[in-house]
Amino acid sequence: TLNREVNVTGIYTMNNGGTTFNLNGYQLTINGSYVRANGAFIGNALSNLILNCTATDQNLVFSTTLNLNNLTINNSSASYILGSALTTTNYNATDGTMTLGANLTTTNFTSVAGILQNDNNDRTLIVNSDLTINSGFTLRSNQTVTTNRTFTVQTTGSFINNGVTDLYYLNGANN
Repeated sequence: TLNREVNVTGIYTMNNGGTTFNLNGYQLTINGSYVRANGAFIGNALSNLILNCTATDQNLVFSTTLNLNNLTINNSSASYILGSALTTTNYNATDGTMTLGANLTTTNFTSVAGILQNDNNDRTLIVNSDLTINSGFTLRSNQTVTTNRTFTVQTTGSFINNGVTDLYYLNGANN
């Protein structure tokens, strides 16, 4: 359990069996490598998880449908799989790849570079504010993408959906 903000610069290995790592309203920043064998994160609406680390298809698992304040993915050589449902206030896709192995709901979605995609199963991305796909970012889905505010794709950004797209406001117009 965290009792202050922590920055990890080496290898962060989560292999604690069936136990959990409680963010406890604090920020965990991983700058080295992330490896998960077992275990799950827990936290609350004040907790932040910042992943500036390298990882290859590593699962991010939360013990319950977690309400996390910030989740940031920020390393072009990193790839993660969301292994359990997650609700965040802020999802920051700065760089890297996130594959939805579970549903993701966020209030604020920031995309700079990288890829957000689903795993070809029935996964849903819900954004409860404006959704802008910036240049250098790809949003790829085969299922449902719902945005409850303005949806904008910048000139060199990419939105690929072979499933349902619920766009209430496309480029500012009520649809």
